[in-house]
Amino acid sequence: MNQLLTISIPTYNRYDFLRESLDELLVPCEELGIEICVSDNHSSDKTVDYLRSIEGKFKYLKIYFQETNTGIDANMLHVAAMATSDYVYLLGDDDFLPAGYLKHILSLLINGHDLIILNGWHTNSRLLRLSTHLNAWEQGSMYLKPDSAFMAVWDKMPFGSFISVKKPFLTDILQSTYIGTSHAYTGLVWDYLAEKYKNTCKVNIICDSIPTVMLRGAEKTWRAEACRIMLLDVPQWFCCIAKNAIYKDACNRMLKKYRREQTTILQLVRYRLSMQLTIETVALTRKYFNKVEFCKMLIFSQIPISACQVIQRIICFLRRVLKNKLVM
Repeated sequence: MNQLLTISIPTYNRYDFLRESLDELLVPCEELGIEICVSDNHSSDKTVDYLRSIEGKFKYLKIYFQETNTGIDANMLHVAAMATSDYVYLLGDDDFLPAGYLKHILSLLINGHDLIILNGWHTNSRLLRLSTHLNAWEQGSMYLKPDSAFMAVWDKMPFGSFISVKKPFLTDILQSTYIGTSHAYTGLVWDYLAEKYKNTCKVNIICDSIPTVMLRGAEKTWRAEACRIMLLDVPQWFCCIAKNAIYKDACNRMLKKYRREQTTILQLVRYRLSMQLTIETVALTRKYFNKVEFCKMLIFSQIPISACQVIQRIICFLRRVLKNKLVM
């Protein structure tokens, strides 16, 4: 077995996408000795039957079936902890990694980086390429301090977009303070980088330039709880990160910017139209947002859906007009 890399895939009710991904990777990974770990979070579609059908047929494939749905954080951390290699690549069950890039990814690991931010393509549900994951100025960049890296790439680490050393996932993951933030997998990585820098005064973080993974823009299961995740879980995640002194200033700056973005009129209208922005939801966010932002959320949680539809149309119209004027 290749001791460098494990591809870890948490899955839940994504049979079609998961099968497409594994059909692409299983044989090439077997030939290269790359371990694949899959943790099914008690799926109710055809996922379990499919995984049972391939279980035991590939030497480097490990499958775990959760007896109950453990929640997104616990399942993600569980599949990362299943890895036995030096590096873990956390791949979303709806994302697609063309097998031709496996050797390139392996070549990135030989230089001892602590964290690699992969470039890739954001696509539609049919894998039509829309835009690159990393902007031009981000491609090829390197960071030797965790706080400067955090400022630059904290929001460039969805599932499928980074490879980390295994060490962050060797802790008692279920006792992590990040459980419940929907982003526990990145929290542990940033904690590890802070601790390593404290002990060695150096970390090694790079952003790759070659687009590899295809980050599919399919309907996400988490969107049914998007308002809670974005207005409560993510701010809680920032607060957990800030417990590391090295990140405190960076977190305060990034969280302030994040709060502004999440409480724009258009964003709040979108949350209201999804029927997720309610008084109950807003009440839970009080400690993470300032008074003005909190009042805005409270007001929009009471606006009738029909009025929000009108507001959305007006804003979209004004944006189109402005865009046309700029083009002219």
